[in-house]
Amino acid sequence: MADYKTPGVYVEEISKFPPSVAGVATAIPAFIGFTGKFPEGKQGKPVKISSLLDYENKFEKTDSEGNVVGAELKLNEAGNLSGNKFVLYDSMRLFFDNGGSTCYVISVGEYADAEDSVGLETYTTPKNVSVFNELKKIDEVTLILFPDAAMLLDSSTLGALQSQALQHCQEMGDRFAILDAQYNAEPIDEDAGLDNDMKVFRKNVGSKGLSYGAVYYPYLQTSYTKKISFKEMANLKEIKEFLSGNELYNDYVKKYDYSKVTTNVEVALDKEIARCEEVGKFSDVDGKLTYADKFVVTKESDFSSSDNAIVVYRELEKMKEDDPTKLWSDVITELTLIYEGKKEALNKEKAGLSYISVNPTTGVLSVKEGKNDEVAELIKRFEAEVAAARKVKTEAEEENKLLEKALIAQIPNYSKLLEKYQKKAAIIPPSGAIAGIYAYVDNNKGVWQAPANISVSSVSAVSEVLSDNDQMNLNVDANTGKSVNAIRDFSDKGIIVWGARTLDGNSNEWRYVPVRRLFNYIEESVQKSTNWAVFQPNDANTWVKVRCQIENFLSNLWRDGALAGSTPDKAFYVRVGLDETMTAQDILEGKMIVEIGLAAVRPAEFIILKFSHKLQEA
Repeated sequence: MADYKTPGVYVEEISKFPPSVAGVATAIPAFIGFTGKFPEGKQGKPVKISSLLDYENKFEKTDSEGNVVGAELKLNEAGNLSGNKFVLYDSMRLFFDNGGSTCYVISVGEYADAEDSVGLETYTTPKNVSVFNELKKIDEVTLILFPDAAMLLDSSTLGALQSQALQHCQEMGDRFAILDAQYNAEPIDEDAGLDNDMKVFRKNVGSKGLSYGAVYYPYLQTSYTKKISFKEMANLKEIKEFLSGNELYNDYVKKYDYSKVTTNVEVALDKEIARCEEVGKFSDVDGKLTYADKFVVTKESDFSSSDNAIVVYRELEKMKEDDPTKLWSDVITELTLIYEGKKEALNKEKAGLSYISVNPTTGVLSVKEGKNDEVAELIKRFEAEVAAARKVKTEAEEENKLLEKALIAQIPNYSKLLEKYQKKAAIIPPSGAIAGIYAYVDNNKGVWQAPANISVSSVSAVSEVLSDNDQMNLNVDANTGKSVNAIRDFSDKGIIVWGARTLDGNSNEWRYVPVRRLFNYIEESVQKSTNWAVFQPNDANTWVKVRCQIENFLSNLWRDGALAGSTPDKAFYVRVGLDETMTAQDILEGKMIVEIGLAAVRPAEFIILKFSHKLQEA
């Protein structure tokens, strides 16, 4: 009570309502995989994303027309696609199209980083950054998935990654893993058919944390159009043979090489212009002007990185003028051989920039008196070179488009071949769509509702049509107990998620996805909302407040249909107190133990209708 010493009227507010439990978010996934780019310093670290556009801006590159490049699709003579192994972008699209909103993305590297081989450390510790340790720092994450891992890793490595994810979810206790089984998994048992993929998956995923994850099968064919360039289509054996010796195609190849060179020059020159425009970002370190991109301006060096794009471009033009019959690819090769000897000359060419200085107090960049014109002239030259490169590139691209149209018109069945490989490239693992469906169900019905009997948006087909008999072997496995959820293509309903089981299919407690995720939700919500009781007196007053707080929260869940029972006392119980959940020794040790029992609703997985003949009555 306050100590009143001065006469007057005092107002006191008395708190009568107990603290409440606030429910935590339940469908915030973390996508892990390869991207076109990533924010500086964020490789292997979670970045929050609020929309597909947000993801595209931060993690994908665009072409000259502003279209998202995604992963470049490549074809060889045998018709094998390599670029479609990178499916994170399309998985993100499925996530948002199926009801997802906020999520996190962890880029383990750019597409080029996975050209040779991808191992377990690529996903778990890229650049020595522990992905799962970084995820521990993000309390908001409740789902984990890595769609392109099933496309890039061998089966044993994929199993090791999935096992680590399940153990991470079990350790954290507040998140759930959505896994993908490999399609046509190695090693292949030719006699096993569909069961081969399940056999390989169940063997490699391990046995730890099974109730904290679920797997879905088969793969989905998205309705997104995959762009396959004419250049890649020309690699196909049947098209290559047709184009052999074609004069129009030879002209196209020459123009394509030229366009490629000018594109590279344009990019390099754009970087130089950007550096000139952002000179205010230099800092004075030990008498040298250092930029974030690790190049330095001193009296001994020029304003450039290891190569100087402008001089390279001039050399290319000069060599091409000397011998117009040379292909641009040959010019590049020749220039590469002699370029090492020209570095000294390049460094001397931009000596005027040694007059730039910076105020060490304000950080403002300035030019010493009498040298402004030299710097301005240099920037103009940069701009002129960029304009020239863009003009050449644009002209070459326009001519290429005309040549491509003329060539395509000559090639028999080109459109059918293109459609065939576009469909092949559109087949991806289902985890991204499933994460979106989880979010949709949680937001519209509740985390206790089974995320099943829901149609999948932006999908035109499944990689394999399953029958009832096929699903029987997915749903229940007598040997391992690891259930697999089917995605079915029903002729009258479309493509439907037709299962809601965790990997712990033999468990009576944790067999169903909504039961596991409901407990995750309640456990974390109650844990966070009862922090106020830490260091409070461990007596009956505190116990009553805690019990009432939790009971009010569970009563609301019961009313919403999350808990089974005709009355609240049949749906849950909350116990706390001396000789009930605690001993005198527990109280002396500062322990307040609360026991909560829940009767979670379970999905009606099998609807059994019994019919019998009713005898005719007289």
